[in-house]
Amino acid sequence: MSHPTAEAHVSEFFELQGLAPPLEVWRPRDAFLANPPRRIRLLRLRAMALALGLRWDPVGFPGGTAVDTTDLRHRARLDEIEGLLRGGRGVELAQLDTYFEVLFAYRTRLDACLRFSGGVLETSGLQLAAHVQIGGWNGDLAPIAARVDRLLGSLLDPGGRTFSEFELVHDHGFPPESVLDVDIEWM
Repeated sequence: MSHPTAEAHVSEFFELQGLAPPLEVWRPRDAFLANPPRRIRLLRLRAMALALGLRWDPVGFPGGTAVDTTDLRHRARLDEIEGLLRGGRGVELAQLDTYFEVLFAYRTRLDACLRFSGGVLETSGLQLAAHVQIGGWNGDLAPIAARVDRLLGSLLDPGGRTFSEFELVHDHGFPPESVLDVDIEWM
């Protein structure tokens, strides 16, 4: 396992969201008991939220509920945004949750594009050509999605902390199992 960060937390949120779209079912402690691949991802997300000091609220997360709009470490980000807006007025810490929400919605749409051909097992002719083209375009979109993940991660954790596997497992209940191993076993 690499050293997880808030950026990784965002990426993993999108991964689970793609596997289990209705966010409301993520809340109960017994969510996904019958589906180990989803379950381990959910437990990892909960543990990372705890490590980052975020309230676990998967339904509110896309709306920016995890963003601390009082954290003064965001000031540099606001200065950057004001520069982007050419001195735009009215950029305030209290609006960072809305900023997160808009960026999250954009990233959700990017995720839908990146997953577009994911269910195609066999095709030919022009349909195959279309999926090949989409795959090429998605290669261009993937770095954009990663940039958005970095930005969203910085809004969750302006300090950019990383965590060791030991710390996550022993202090925050992070499951030590490999997601890949659980996925393979489930197949």
